[in-house]
Amino acid sequence: MNSSKKSLGLFLLLLLPLVSSSSRAYTVGSGFTDACHEKFTFESYSQVSGDLPFYVITIPEDGRWDIMSLELFKELDFPSLARRDRFYLFSLFSGVRHNDTEGKTVLHLNELRTLHTDKLGQYDHFLRSTDDDYRPGDENAVALSTARILDLVEKARQYFQAPSEEQMMLVPLAVDFYGEVEVEVWAPAFYLGKALHIMQDSFSHAIRTDDQRRIVSVMNYADGISGAWLEDRDGLRHSDELDKCDNPDSPRIQATQTASDDLLAAGTQLILFGEQDLLDQVVEDWLTYEPGCQAANNYCDSELARLAQDHPTGPYVESALQCGHGPGNSRIALSVILLLFLAACSRRKRGA
Repeated sequence: MNSSKKSLGLFLLLLLPLVSSSSRAYTVGSGFTDACHEKFTFESYSQVSGDLPFYVITIPEDGRWDIMSLELFKELDFPSLARRDRFYLFSLFSGVRHNDTEGKTVLHLNELRTLHTDKLGQYDHFLRSTDDDYRPGDENAVALSTARILDLVEKARQYFQAPSEEQMMLVPLAVDFYGEVEVEVWAPAFYLGKALHIMQDSFSHAIRTDDQRRIVSVMNYADGISGAWLEDRDGLRHSDELDKCDNPDSPRIQATQTASDDLLAAGTQLILFGEQDLLDQVVEDWLTYEPGCQAANNYCDSELARLAQDHPTGPYVESALQCGHGPGNSRIALSVILLLFLAACSRRKRGA
């Protein structure tokens, strides 16, 4: 082993237990982050699996998905499933992860930064775009994020209408220590997974009424990390604290799970039978905007708004340099240092 590999190994060994995610959503699983989206999605799958159309799914002859799915399930510590069931869930997970990574690893810093700050891409995470300003910004973000969910479910339905061989698609996927691989997935499940991601993010990226049923304000990531954020204009900054999913007794976490269950059940009914009513009910139940809560009235004195204000996501380099301001900033510093180190090693290797 050469000296650079030894240095990388030692660096990872020292830092991996300490690194925390600075991702801008309920996190997807990796060596650095908790599998929030996958946990919600697996529970939803468990609730509706009896109604899922496994019988129509053609398993790909290419075995790459099989190897990757076994590694992914092991990484996430999920139970073993029959091969056809596993292919469905693997396709669903691929969609759920795609919103955050598009199949990239953490070494692709420039691509991931572009992905996470893209103006129209904010709606794939139920966030304000940079044009969603002042009071109309909340309503517009809710409307366009909801439209994105409905569009993805419709794509799932359209793929299901195609002949079985045309229901497959190649997508990039990154799994820890395996890098990036193109794998075949079942497109209807992939697009349902992407829709589930947005629904789940509507609970980590928005302030809701106490019963979690109505959205009163949507957070802002792109402006929040730019250094030019103004709360009156741009809304609350994205909060790392609200991305956590480690308290199963939290009403917000429980509501996220129920809404996820409802969406997967309704989406499945739509693609199988063309029934739109259940999906319309999901939108009414979970994605309705209720005006009246803004910065001027402290978001109707929401406890979650206060929590978000206490733990905002700011410009990452600035946060990393403020290590003395609490454990959260220390973890961000370690994350930034680690990513910069890995990127430098990657560039050196490519230049060799």
